[in-house]
Amino acid sequence: MNDESKQAKLSYLVCATHRSGSNLFCQALWLSELAGFPQECFSPTRSPIIADEHGLMSPDDSFAGYLSDLLAKRKTENGVFGAKMMWKHMDWFAEQLRKDPANAGVGADTVAAMLDHAFPNLKYLWVRRRDKVRQAISLCKAKQTKVYNSMQEDSGRTADDVELVYDFHSIDKELKRFEKEEAAWQKYFSENGISPFVIEYENFVKSYSETAIEALHFLGVEVPEGYEQPQSHYRKQADSVNNEWYARYQSDASNR
Repeated sequence: MNDESKQAKLSYLVCATHRSGSNLFCQALWLSELAGFPQECFSPTRSPIIADEHGLMSPDDSFAGYLSDLLAKRKTENGVFGAKMMWKHMDWFAEQLRKDPANAGVGADTVAAMLDHAFPNLKYLWVRRRDKVRQAISLCKAKQTKVYNSMQEDSGRTADDVELVYDFHSIDKELKRFEKEEAAWQKYFSENGISPFVIEYENFVKSYSETAIEALHFLGVEVPEGYEQPQSHYRKQADSVNNEWYARYQSDASNR
């Protein structure tokens, strides 16, 4: 384990569901250079990759060591650490924490208590998307193209050769999943008396810089006088296909 004095002083979780705008928001915090380097650190598939990329202890060898390394090495100079948490990964993450003897006696039956113990001065930010039909369409389309953001396109990955196929049932399945996961986040916050900073995707894209700076203030980060939020590297991926599928889904749903 790392020396405690080297650990982060402030931490936060960006709580989200897939295709909610969490990448865009996390990148805004990352680009600020004031709020850590928020990634999907606690995914069972992503965590070993992140450990390898940044020279951290493997979570397969010691999850406690991996978490300690994250808090020590993946923070900005002001001592802030951040990570993105998808609801679908919460059970797995909680199970890893329960295996750590250091969490014995801190309310291991309550996930929020374990998280408070694991992360210094923990705060929550919640990214949501009002239009969950478009959110579901975005995921279904990305699954077919294997292109999940515009930066992948910039690095050479292309979806030009993929024949996209509209599928009402796939979209409807993802829609219901997102509704269920968002309700789970709401229940988690309500039951644990947590008031997260809420970011609605549709508002965020219209007030990108203002929302990012508001989030920094919510975290209690000292923002330099005259600070200007760097612009995102992402480009909008939605196109006429998304609009076509949206219209078809609405028509199909109304006829069922």
